[in-house]
Amino acid sequence: YGIGLWLFAQSGRLLDFGLVALVVQLARILALPLLASRLNHWPPARVMLLAHAIGALCTLALAWVLLGAAPQAGQLPSLLPILLIQGVAAMAEATLVLRFSSLIPLLIADGPALIRANGLSATTDGLVVTMAPFLGTWLVSALGLMGVLGLDALSFVLAMVCVLLAPWSEDILQRLPS
Repeated sequence: YGIGLWLFAQSGRLLDFGLVALVVQLARILALPLLASRLNHWPPARVMLLAHAIGALCTLALAWVLLGAAPQAGQLPSLLPILLIQGVAAMAEATLVLRFSSLIPLLIADGPALIRANGLSATTDGLVVTMAPFLGTWLVSALGLMGVLGLDALSFVLAMVCVLLAPWSEDILQRLPS
């Protein structure tokens, strides 16, 4: 969300912001049906690590396009590479959401507890969608583009560490569809 806001702030063109949002949503919508059946055959930790790694690479690529390869002072980089990178990052994020949500019934087998866990997951997703505009605006204004990209990169590193440290029990892994 922050990249679209930054583009709008730099160019004054609302279309740039809208295109980023459109590409991100379309990438998610297209990725989910294509990936859903294929991801069930991969170990969850591997899927999550790969998706986080792709997201981190997208952040580095975005930093290079926006900061390192920017044409000349005062000129914005081309929108096409930004849209492509954002699309790939959105697909990686959709993969994470799909894999995580498919783990909930494997981790919590009890009926009422499963209902609460699914409700909490949906609530969290709704909070993210609701808070993203505010947080994106605040982060871009408080930290600037470098700060947003740095925070994004840090989040990928922390997420990958958490996945690596998670206790992936054989019992849960055996309940995965094969």
